[in-house]
Amino acid sequence: MNLTLEAQETLDAYLADVRSAVMGHASVSPDEIEQDVRDHVQASLEGVEQPITAAKIEEVLERLGPPSQWVAGERRSIWKYLTDSLKPVGHKAVEQIKALPGEAYQAGRGLAACVRGLSHDWRLAYLAFGLFALGLIAFPLFPAFLIASYIAARADASLARERGETLGARRWLIYPPMVIVSLAFMIALVFWPVIPSVAMSHEIPRSQYSTAGEIMHVSPRAVQPVSAIYMAIGTVSLWWSILSLLVLRFPNLPATLFPPFCKSVRRIDALLVLLLAGTALVIWLSKVDVAWTVLNKVIWRM
Repeated sequence: MNLTLEAQETLDAYLADVRSAVMGHASVSPDEIEQDVRDHVQASLEGVEQPITAAKIEEVLERLGPPSQWVAGERRSIWKYLTDSLKPVGHKAVEQIKALPGEAYQAGRGLAACVRGLSHDWRLAYLAFGLFALGLIAFPLFPAFLIASYIAARADASLARERGETLGARRWLIYPPMVIVSLAFMIALVFWPVIPSVAMSHEIPRSQYSTAGEIMHVSPRAVQPVSAIYMAIGTVSLWWSILSLLVLRFPNLPATLFPPFCKSVRRIDALLVLLLAGTALVIWLSKVDVAWTVLNKVIWRM
């Protein structure tokens, strides 16, 4: 089909809504439904004057019906939803990984040749920065080069610590990969409970928003965001309490996991976070009866 730009955007938006609607439902596959929609649109527009306008696409899609019709109120599975959401990302990652060995080998040979003539004290630092720079140049390979650069940077920092040396100017070479990896790891470790919390809030069907809103004493429109916020507060506060207890038991753990951050984390800091997380958890528990009522009267009876 030869579509105008507006027609292509209309079709893409509808397909995106379809994929979003069917994700997480065991009886349907987002890929198969999308292909069915494409086949139907193409068959409906066969013989239509080219290029096909947005009005023609909208007419076909209106006859096809809303994206939600494919599931007809079927309950959404959290894990199936996450699987369907991550599947396209996984396919793209696999394609990139297949190209890694050859390109990484060639880049590694060139980098090794450049490093051989450097001073022994600076070799690891230059190696770390060189791998980081190569990842920026060959951006699809950036994750692989970033990990290799991070390992070289950690090795250089550890070697300097064992020798009793200061990093000095070498910090400008080894800190970029260390900062990026440590920051990403820190954010993921601290806030990962938010993702399943938001996913669980989608377990309440739209058809039951009015009932859930009456139980929660909120507007039906606010049921999903309020549920997501409530679940996030509970899971995050519980997780932060666990992390605080770990830091109290192993005070050097943050500096080991997140260099060059967290060098000055003290037990009093962990106690303060534990106090705040515990307070939030107590407030969360004060409303757990409402959450239990929603779970019992709305979700489990579907």
